[in-house]
Amino acid sequence: MLASATHPCPAVAVSSHTYLLCWRRPNPCREVRVQWVTRDRGYPSVRWGTASGSLEHSAAGDSLTYSRADMCGPPANTSGWMQPGWLHGAVMSGLQPATRYFYQYGDEV
Repeated sequence: MLASATHPCPAVAVSSHTYLLCWRRPNPCREVRVQWVTRDRGYPSVRWGTASGSLEHSAAGDSLTYSRADMCGPPANTSGWMQPGWLHGAVMSGLQPATRYFYQYGDEV
């Protein structure tokens, strides 16, 4: 799975199994964490740059999931339980304020 977007980055539904969420750290905004959910663990990463054809920066991401046993109890872990998939995230750092960025995220992009 590979997805792309540009800054500013609102939450965007990319497919039925992938969701993009961006958040900014405190001002000045020099880092953005990109988060998404997929069915498979994979090897999450993000690439970015100031031109769509030149994504010269990259960062490896992290993944986590939870199981029915991690839930507090009924009804959270009984009726209607669904596997949550894998929650992935990667941080784009070294960003400059008032700059447009292009990025790709996914499985070893």
